Amino acid sequence: MKLNRRHFLALSGSATLATPFLGQPSRLFAQENQLPAGVMPAFSKRRVGTATITVLLDGTIDVGPEMIPGFDQQKADNTLERQHLLAFEGTRPLPVLGHIIDTGSQKIAIDTGTLAGFSPKTGGYHAALVQAGIDPAEIDTVLITHLHPDHIGGLSNGPTRLFPNAEIVVHATEWDFWHGAAADALPEQVQPFVKIARDFTAPYKDRLRTFTGGTEVLSGIQAVDLPGHTPGHSGFHLSVEGEDLLFWGDTIHLPRLQFDNPDWLVAFDMDPAQTAATRKRLLDMAAADGLQVTGAHLEFPGFGYVDKTTRGFEFVPSAYDYSL
Repeated sequence: MKLNRRHFLALSGSATLATPFLGQPSRLFAQENQLPAGVMPAFSKRRVGTATITVLLDGTIDVGPEMIPGFDQQKADNTLERQHLLAFEGTRPLPVLGHIIDTGSQKIAIDTGTLAGFSPKTGGYHAALVQAGIDPAEIDTVLITHLHPDHIGGLSNGPTRLFPNAEIVVHATEWDFWHGAAADALPEQVQPFVKIARDFTAPYKDRLRTFTGGTEVLSGIQAVDLPGHTPGHSGFHLSVEGEDLLFWGDTIHLPRLQFDNPDWLVAFDMDPAQTAATRKRLLDMAAADGLQVTGAHLEFPGFGYVDKTTRGFEFVPSAYDYSL
């Protein structure tokens, strides 16, 4: 995707609105040994074929109406009322999730949560790993949907790889954008995002693998192009013994609002028109195919199906797997 000045300005606005999440500069690029107050990490497991999927709760980010382009108060309140929820006053929680796929022969992470200081209620990814009994040294591969701070913050601590034996796998377009001249040319407000993308992946540069859309990145896992949110935003489609699960990254940020209002964006969507088109295509496909999905910002534990309705779409949570 070729980004133009309009896209740069959109991302600049995103960074300006996100400033409260980024904390003090002295904390931006350091991991802390203790969890922020109020962060409650958790995990849940389910099977897809013979694979076991562990979802990890990093925390939540408070998002106000100013972060939702296209927001309409009455529509929001009507949407929430249909779900037996209170009207939108103040903020709504945006969950942050990461996932581990255990195939029996490999352990694969998809995204790694936030970095210290990104938000007061996030930073629980590695604590959730401990709760789930997963040693980061056992992870063979980290698949990255995109290089935003809430997806790569758990990769490293300064020069230290927090997944010491893993390779990282990311779309070539995504890598080239954040590590290239186009990112250097972004407005000053966005440069913290650029620095995070570069600093947190730097320890893995000798263990980097890039791909293009449609590639089978690992056995049984196919990359899916989902551009718009970022230039190389990607999903990963897992197929195991006739069962499927699509990890769709940041296709949806606010599930209580955006399924009913799929044209609503968040301020971090770099190309609004392409983001909306990608989301509509994916929601139509998931609904038509009865495809089980999960993502980085669905409500924990975040597994379910998409149904099409007269208003838009509806998320139907998967049955809980009591066997795990």
